[in-house]
Amino acid sequence: MDQHTEDNDDALLLPPSEAPRERRSQTGPQKGSQTERPAECESPPRAKESRRPLSAKRSGGTAGHKGSQNDLKVSTSMFVGERSGKFTDFYRLGKKLGEGAYGSVWTAMQISTRRHVAVKMIVKSKLEEMEVEAGEKSTMLKEIDILKQLDHPNIMKVYEIFEDPENYFLVSELYTGGDLFEKLEDCEYLSELETGKIMFQLLSALNYCHKHHIMHRDIKPENILLASNAPDAPIKVIDFGTARTYSPNKKTTMAIGTPCYLAPEVLTGHYDERCDVWSAGVIMYTLLAGCPPFQGDDDFSILKKVAVGKFDMKGPRWKEISDDAKDLIVKLLQKKPDKRLTAKEALDHPFIQRHLEMIEASNPEMYRNFKQMESYRGGNKLESAAFTLITSQLVGPNDDETHKLTKLFRSLDKNGDGVLTHDELYEAFLEIYGDPLQARRRVESVLAECDQSNSGNLSWTEFLVASMNREALLSEERLKGAFLTLSGNKDIIDASDLKHLFATENNIIDEDRWAELLNDVDWNEDGKIDFEGFTQILFCAVHRPNSCMSSRRGSIILEKILSPRGSIMDLSDEVRKAFDSMDGDKKGAGRRATFKKGAPAQ
Repeated sequence: MDQHTEDNDDALLLPPSEAPRERRSQTGPQKGSQTERPAECESPPRAKESRRPLSAKRSGGTAGHKGSQNDLKVSTSMFVGERSGKFTDFYRLGKKLGEGAYGSVWTAMQISTRRHVAVKMIVKSKLEEMEVEAGEKSTMLKEIDILKQLDHPNIMKVYEIFEDPENYFLVSELYTGGDLFEKLEDCEYLSELETGKIMFQLLSALNYCHKHHIMHRDIKPENILLASNAPDAPIKVIDFGTARTYSPNKKTTMAIGTPCYLAPEVLTGHYDERCDVWSAGVIMYTLLAGCPPFQGDDDFSILKKVAVGKFDMKGPRWKEISDDAKDLIVKLLQKKPDKRLTAKEALDHPFIQRHLEMIEASNPEMYRNFKQMESYRGGNKLESAAFTLITSQLVGPNDDETHKLTKLFRSLDKNGDGVLTHDELYEAFLEIYGDPLQARRRVESVLAECDQSNSGNLSWTEFLVASMNREALLSEERLKGAFLTLSGNKDIIDASDLKHLFATENNIIDEDRWAELLNDVDWNEDGKIDFEGFTQILFCAVHRPNSCMSSRRGSIILEKILSPRGSIMDLSDEVRKAFDSMDGDKKGAGRRATFKKGAPAQ
């Protein structure tokens, strides 16, 4: 990730061949290359190388002021960035996962939430030794800037970055299933069914990147991880250190990549995003055959074969492989980029379509997920931001519900562009309910409530936020983690935190806006929200529609969740009075008794 990405350098930046081949379980770069190989088809060589949510106090917007809550965007990028403070004040390092040219990758535990993450520790002095051009902080932040834009089930999630005098610390989601290279080492080659599922996910990730004018430029098995060891674990594309944004119809000139997976046009210094598609073709060939199409005794001999662009599909193994699979490989490995399929076109190929993982519309689990999505109410944008933060950063990729929803999302995303469009949602609702008018109304309702970025589609995280059991999300540790993130590790959330959260994403500079936004969720109108108030806000959101005060169940759930270990915080006088004044059963004291006194959570 640490190679520079300017276009005025003719040098071919390839990872050093002497780097060790470490076990790779998380974000790169893990560089290394085999130089001794048998003459026969061999296994593929290793590459060298502060804010606030909502309350029961509702307001549809900010009346009489510029804009309203409805025009505020909420996205995962709001929570990603450079963090002040010492890394070791927030995380404890665990075991080392791998060593690379510029540093190492570790597991770590976040102290406040006890969640496990991956940390890429980049040593600044090693960057200098590798003669990477000046401004490394800018280069590091480029990767963050690219990754924070991306919200796709098959692309790694980055959380934050720290810096000290010696190192950078890039904190990201932890994946435990190893990489595709290791998977091939274990089983020699994959079946067409496995390959088809992997290629759909990879092409979907590339299609999503290219749609956002981002090219990866180093797609290879080591940069494709498995989220877990489960048989159907999703893949995750990692290491966007060599990625760059591009302008359509404008070629990139800097030659960069890994020899076996490099597109021929990259060697000429005149290429575009289809270089990633070539790399995907090499990976598909390798998954099915157990060896790459271009081999040699050293990098130079490999690159000579890549430049020619000729490969064969001969031998006993290829006799077992379908014509559809061979046809897709040929179309992905066209030497001339303009004759090569795009990632979007490749997703429509019969081989990919034949192996899509489909979920029957009659599946009761799918029906329940859709009912959950239909019942979602976005409410105040601050509340939406809190649930987006919890879902995107505090729920792991191997959470059971996340795993099931990932499969459902893949089945609904027919065109593989990484979002659920109006038409895709309509098709799914039509299959469930059978009535076109009812399906259309339900889609409009879902988009009105769930599309927090105002894009007209549902992003991956928006789908998760709307589909997950929100009551189950609100564990004590997640609540604490969200509060600390939104408050900037303070004891309260105030208007300045809201500004920090929303201003950049929404390009708003009106200072009065943040005070008004705070008032929408500030029960006692003191201009701040503490952890107790923050927790009340989120539980009120869960137990709508009328308000969290509308049923005794609300009090029981609050007691259960706010104090899983038996220490329950005081609720505010406003909440107590609301429960006391409820209609129906007049046993107000009984309701109050469910809230036991105790110290507020710290």
